[in-house]
Amino acid sequence: MKNVKLIHVSFDEVENFTPRVPEQRCPNEDETIPRICVAPTIRNALSAIPQAGEVIYCMERLHLPIIIHAYYIESDSVLMPKELVDKVPDAMGTKEMWVTKVPDAVRRVDFELVNPAIAKRKDVNGTCERVVIGYDSLRRVKFQDNWRNLATKLIKGTDKIEHFMCNKPDISYRTFMSNMDDELLKALIRKEG
Repeated sequence: MKNVKLIHVSFDEVENFTPRVPEQRCPNEDETIPRICVAPTIRNALSAIPQAGEVIYCMERLHLPIIIHAYYIESDSVLMPKELVDKVPDAMGTKEMWVTKVPDAVRRVDFELVNPAIAKRKDVNGTCERVVIGYDSLRRVKFQDNWRNLATKLIKGTDKIEHFMCNKPDISYRTFMSNMDDELLKALIRKEG
């Protein structure tokens, strides 16, 4: 499939673009086919990320810049949304596509989401969640690390920030933020204030 615009969006920096079965998947999503999840636009890609709305909601509450890493991918090995309807239930709505081989080329651009709109809704599986319904604009920014932005916001002292960065949780930023309960979020907001 030539000349298809492919964008992979992540809250975490991605070093290796080898297809894999994602650890975090939507309910009823295929757990056997290694892939890189992509979409034709950043908005579509965000809507396809499980818990993206939760992550952005927490980042907003903590007054963090909402940085996304957009990876523009070139590949001829792409499964289109209509080929995925039995593998990921919302593929037609999100326009999610899967790259099934190592991409020919990958280019990274970091953006800050300006004034994201988040709403609560039930997904196709009946789960109530926060979802990204839009944003005012995307502002291109220098490369950033969301973990470092969080540490810089909450920790005083460069040596303590560096200690945190060397010893941060062995989970993705998205997993950390999307699983933050209200008590931890309130405690971090109080600390920040």
